[in-house]
Amino acid sequence: MTDQTPQEAKQKPIATHRAGTSEIAIWKRETERGTFFDATHTRSYKDQNGDWQTAKSIPEDHLLKTAQLFEKAYNTIQDIKEQDRQRYVEQQQQRSAAPGPTPEHPREH
Repeated sequence: MTDQTPQEAKQKPIATHRAGTSEIAIWKRETERGTFFDATHTRSYKDQNGDWQTAKSIPEDHLLKTAQLFEKAYNTIQDIKEQDRQRYVEQQQQRSAAPGPTPEHPREH
């Protein structure tokens, strides 16, 4: 059983962070309004039959560890945004430095 949306099932997360049986996955969504990021948390455990299951709940003794994973996910997203901003600035600088066509001047008679 998975808790993924259909979009998440089609694509892979751009990053994951793990601590023990907890995992935070970071997803990138491109929309007409821009780029957005989401994070999902899953925790794996073995049931009474020894089969692996996933849960959304966070046991008390996992709260701090999970909070640290969320902090890592937040920092990863901020790093990605900064890299994207830097690429954008570099592209703008390259465009402004590139020689463009010279405008035509109408001839005066």
